[in-house]
Amino acid sequence: MGPADAPPYAEVALPLGIDKTLVYAIPRHLRDAAAPGKRVTVPLGPRIVSGYLVRLTETADRADLKALQDVVDPEPLLDGPLLELTQHVAAYYGAPWGEVIRATLPPGIDASTRRRVRLTTAGRQSVTQGAPTLSPQERELLHLVPLDAPVPAGRLTRRFGKTTTSLLHRLQDKGLVMVETFRMPPRVRTKQERSFHLLRSEQEVETAIAALTLRAPRQAQLLAHLLRVGGTLPAQEARTIAQSPSVLFGLTQKGFIAPVLTPVRRDPFRDLPVTPTEPFHLSPPQRSISRLSRGP
Repeated sequence: MGPADAPPYAEVALPLGIDKTLVYAIPRHLRDAAAPGKRVTVPLGPRIVSGYLVRLTETADRADLKALQDVVDPEPLLDGPLLELTQHVAAYYGAPWGEVIRATLPPGIDASTRRRVRLTTAGRQSVTQGAPTLSPQERELLHLVPLDAPVPAGRLTRRFGKTTTSLLHRLQDKGLVMVETFRMPPRVRTKQERSFHLLRSEQEVETAIAALTLRAPRQAQLLAHLLRVGGTLPAQEARTIAQSPSVLFGLTQKGFIAPVLTPVRRDPFRDLPVTPTEPFHLSPPQRSISRLSRGP
């Protein structure tokens, strides 16, 4: 299905205490990427916020809808049954659907947005040459923005409070400032493990092992172990076998191995000890009921 055939509207649940979903137009260049279960960024008032696309639709109640800004995920984070479950939980407990979805996902993966304010050419001229048509607050805000760099909008909000938005709108209308929105990376990223990977063929490595056994036995031992485990070894294990950084350095310089970063699955229970449990024994009444349930 191409962009021309894809539904043109998206229903989005926001994790912001809003008790209903909002409908946005999907720009043509995002229609192939837009799918239920993905995170999206959307305009909400003067801000760009992160939400969850929960439904695609062919119709909308109004024509002047705001548009999706971006689709964050290449693949959906939630499938259909999980979306239905979160909607049921939201309805049962009277909670916003977006907040229930956020509680379902791992913490720290949300894509947040920030705004920053930058002077235009006309704005820099107003600061350096003066602009008598500006109000005192507008003039003060302009002087808080560096001539050659943006300033975070939050810094201006701390100074001007609730009037910041209207001040920025007026200065934008006058062509003196630009308000840019950019997406911050998620706080939790893919965990990566450093490993060492063989670069040569098995025959070349076996030849090198024979040549290194007498004059560099640690290098030979490490190469042999890499062959046995399929060519890749976690860095910690490689350092234990090598016993010296010079062994790893020597094999790297000779072009036999190279360090690589490999994504690994986070498992908080991986290092916890597993204690075998004793078999459960039925009591006499339980055994009697069990026999009756099996029938004659």
